[in-house]
Amino acid sequence: MSEADLDQIYFFMTNLSGTDFSRAQLAQCLFLDTSLARIKGISDIIHRHLSHINVRTLEITAADLTEDSADQYGIDIFLEGAGVAKEYIEFFRSRIGQPIRFYSAFISYSTKDQAFSDRLYADLRQQGIRCWRDKEDLKIGDKFRRRINDAIRIHDKLLVVLSQDSVKSAWVEDEVEAAFERECRDGNTVLFPIRLDDAVMDSDAAWAASIRRTRHIGDFPKGKTTTNIRSR
Repeated sequence: MSEADLDQIYFFMTNLSGTDFSRAQLAQCLFLDTSLARIKGISDIIHRHLSHINVRTLEITAADLTEDSADQYGIDIFLEGAGVAKEYIEFFRSRIGQPIRFYSAFISYSTKDQAFSDRLYADLRQQGIRCWRDKEDLKIGDKFRRRINDAIRIHDKLLVVLSQDSVKSAWVEDEVEAAFERECRDGNTVLFPIRLDDAVMDSDAAWAASIRRTRHIGDFPKGKTTTNIRSR
């Protein structure tokens, strides 16, 4: 592969360990479910166009590395050159040395529900579930929709904390719709709503009606303790 011209090449579950990619030129290649660990010359690859690296590839690669692995620097350079978004590179770094696990959760909530989010996050982590969180005040600006799609693509489950503060926010509708889209595409349940009050039950919004019709909504009135959350 050294100095090869690789245009629209499809790598699926390919064993590339020990393969020399020094000065290879890549354009619109696909790396799917393929470890990037132990590829020779990976930092010397010339990117003539962006390539696609799926999340599973990031997880597999990270699982093949240790925190002091010499490969990490070269892989970081490769991912940046291939056009991988910063959020995905950070996800890759967070998974280095960790075994592949099949469930992770992204918790979305209003900043006014911070206390409940803290308890939920700590409880899920204690049970071995990988969790990430975002706040309403981080979902502002031109990259709003992309941030939602990134969160839902990277994580297996989306936990949306619904309250009188979050239900009236525009981002909730976008997240619910994006989660439903992924469910239709992949055939898996992604969205798990949690309510702190009756706001979602009283809402006239179409997305709220869809949730009431298709989901059991976890009921955690404000003030419930972590023990109460565990009981669910």
